[in-house]
Amino acid sequence: MDCKKISAFLEIRGKVYKLYLFYSSLDICLSNFLRLGRTLRSCGLNFDARVACDIINKETGVVYNILHELYIYLHCTNQAERLASIQKWESLCPHANSVYQQQLRRLVPRQIDKTLKEVAGQYKTKQEQNEKQAEYRELLLTYQREERKQAKRKQMLERSRQLRLAQAEVMARIQANVIEVPKKWLTSAKQVAPKPEKLRMSTEGMQALKDLEEFDLRMKARSHSEEKSQVPDSATYLIDRVTHVPEADNRPVDFVAESLKPEESEAYVRRIKERVRTEQLALQERQRRQRRVIIASLEEQRAQEV
Repeated sequence: MDCKKISAFLEIRGKVYKLYLFYSSLDICLSNFLRLGRTLRSCGLNFDARVACDIINKETGVVYNILHELYIYLHCTNQAERLASIQKWESLCPHANSVYQQQLRRLVPRQIDKTLKEVAGQYKTKQEQNEKQAEYRELLLTYQREERKQAKRKQMLERSRQLRLAQAEVMARIQANVIEVPKKWLTSAKQVAPKPEKLRMSTEGMQALKDLEEFDLRMKARSHSEEKSQVPDSATYLIDRVTHVPEADNRPVDFVAESLKPEESEAYVRRIKERVRTEQLALQERQRRQRRVIIASLEEQRAQEV
């Protein structure tokens, strides 16, 4: 549009401004200003390659300054003077025109260069965007991996805590079984079973054993005395030997044994011995059963501990 405004004032040379191409391509702008520059400089305007480059680059205020100078030139001179000055300038300054063209071509880049630069800029922008997206994806993957790792760690900690609780519960249960269950069996086996047997033996059996020991001692003493004196054994003497107690012992005399016959006394002794033997066998059997119960309770305790 800047070139269109300027070319509207150039009808003085007999050219129609529609011949100029009004496009934004740099090559077309360069072609237009190569033709406009010579005419504007011939009119006495301060128009060089740098001003043309500023106009092409759409610098603010440059076009209006050129239009103002062109307006003053067109209104302050007549047409004959303008044509004479243009012809004179074209004949005197051919070298200036070539310098202007070279400077303008050097300052204004080609369209292909601009296009390549734009494409390179777009490629660079796209590359930066791709790099940012790649970094974002990498950060996202790292964050997700960290989250999975933390979740797995929390799961393992929770599992470890549950295992510790279960282990503590099992240990508490084992300790409770060790403290409570076996002691009942042991205390019951110790307190209930042996004591009545001891009491029973102390009341009945021990007295019988003492009587038997005394009888054996008397019989041995009698046999020794018979060997010395060779006196025949009689029922009355046997009863006296069984029931006789020295006066120094202070023991009560068994009057029942004195009235018994020898056969009855021997039968009585055999019954007592049989009774003592039976009680001893029963006591051994009970002790064997008690040991069996204790061993079974200990084996059950070991099985619970395992």
